[in-house]
Amino acid sequence: MGSEIKVRCLLCRCQGEVDAVIDLKAIAAALAREPQVEGVVVRDALCQGQDRESLAAGPGEARILIGACSCLARGDTLLETLQASGVDPLDVELVDLREGCAWIHRDDARGATCKALDLCRMGLAALTRRERSQDPPLEVSQRVVVLGAGPAGLAAAAALGRLGVEVVLLDRSAQPGGLLNLIAKVAPEDIPSAKRLAECLQALERLSTINFMGAARLEAVSGEPGDFTLEVKTRDELHRLRAGAVILATGARIRLPKGRYRYGELEGVLAGIELERRLQAGPVDTQAAVFVQCVGVRDDKTPYCSTICCPASLKQARMLREGNPDCEVSVLHRDMMCPGAALEDYYHQAMEAGVRFVRYPSGEEPLIEGEGKVRAVRVRDAAGGDERTLTADLVVLSSPLEPPEDNQRLAALFGLSCDPLGFLGVRTLMHPLETTASGVFVCGSARWPVLASLAMQQGEAAAMKAYGFLRRTGVPLREISPFREAKLGHATVDEDACTGCGNCVAACPYQAVRLEPRDNGGRYRSVVSLMRCTGCGMCVAVCPNGSIQLPEQNAALIGEMLREAFA
Repeated sequence: MGSEIKVRCLLCRCQGEVDAVIDLKAIAAALAREPQVEGVVVRDALCQGQDRESLAAGPGEARILIGACSCLARGDTLLETLQASGVDPLDVELVDLREGCAWIHRDDARGATCKALDLCRMGLAALTRRERSQDPPLEVSQRVVVLGAGPAGLAAAAALGRLGVEVVLLDRSAQPGGLLNLIAKVAPEDIPSAKRLAECLQALERLSTINFMGAARLEAVSGEPGDFTLEVKTRDELHRLRAGAVILATGARIRLPKGRYRYGELEGVLAGIELERRLQAGPVDTQAAVFVQCVGVRDDKTPYCSTICCPASLKQARMLREGNPDCEVSVLHRDMMCPGAALEDYYHQAMEAGVRFVRYPSGEEPLIEGEGKVRAVRVRDAAGGDERTLTADLVVLSSPLEPPEDNQRLAALFGLSCDPLGFLGVRTLMHPLETTASGVFVCGSARWPVLASLAMQQGEAAAMKAYGFLRRTGVPLREISPFREAKLGHATVDEDACTGCGNCVAACPYQAVRLEPRDNGGRYRSVVSLMRCTGCGMCVAVCPNGSIQLPEQNAALIGEMLREAFA
């Protein structure tokens, strides 16, 4: 072991919980004989009172071995106390003597003591062999690029603009607004979409830090999180934009019900979005309208619920009744999806407005009748089992939102993944707006179909995530991790030993390793992006000659711990 490194040992009795089983005196004596140990102290309760206050007392240069309870109990309190007093967490090793030894080996005091001593010696090995990764501070460009100027993107840009952050808002269309340009009202608030869009655009116009670029396509992404370079093409001009963070609010596209329910064959059979355009112009002249839900969705080919279709149909059905109170409106469905109190109330308002609902069995789709023009719809009522014929001069097919064709390309540019359905992937349910790439956030229907109001809420939330990331400039990279509060360290490459085999590049799930040519050409070496690296160790596991290591958990450290465990 490295004799130049000194270790201070603190053992906790836990008010008798530990030393009732484990012979702490014998462990203290054994540790005191180790050449790198400069002191051993036994305390009654390290997490309480004066014992806790004395944690950081003693020589400042020594590393600290603590034998106490598990991190899942009070051990994390001890680590936080030391860190608050200026002790680097990498200079501390916590050994579980209570839950992992004393409690589970109550009937074997000798075995528990032997195990505890082995764990303490393994902790000493870790402390004396542990090295340090490079840890430069993060430098973040103070600009955010928002891709997509629909409801989510507009809300994100406005939220950042109000905080004084420079924003570049990109959209593939020449005008902002996304689907707000195509619908009559925003459900369930029933606010005219033109009014909601005007409010968003006025907010952007008042903020000088926001720049909109329409008819734009993202061509390439380079650089690192905190300092991305985005190549954007607008018509015949190529722009290079530097950004510290990126928000993906690219939305989803509407699937037209081609080949379903005689769409495109009979006059009066419309897609939901086509009815929206008519409603934008004013009341629709119809005497009997039938809505058919779940068209081309919730089946083997498209096995998800698009979530917005039912609220959209409720809104349209009510608007038809408001325009013509004598109009008969029926909604044919397999299940009305209205989660939450607001949408449930919206559903009841539609029933009170005279909209009729008929549930049809799964696998028995309604039949559209007519010659040249729709005349009626035949449907089996799942409630009573009888077949009903509904007169109709208008049939509205409710089809889903689906991922844009460009999603896979966009995900590849940022090193992200798409879910099995093609929407942009996020980390977990606990981090629904964060991706596996630091500094890249996703909101709105890019991650899953949502109504405009929820898309705007997500846009504002993603803006706060991006703002928090920008504020971390100057923070050591080890403290920047998408998966925990701080990462263990960064992978380090021994360039002289690296053969450029590329195993690490293939294994890294975060695209943190790349191959670069050596100066003399013809051969390659691995280079690690410290910003992208999470310290997971996948690259270390596949390196054939050990040229890539995690200094904080290097091969020499692991080997020494194993020797102590089996000595």
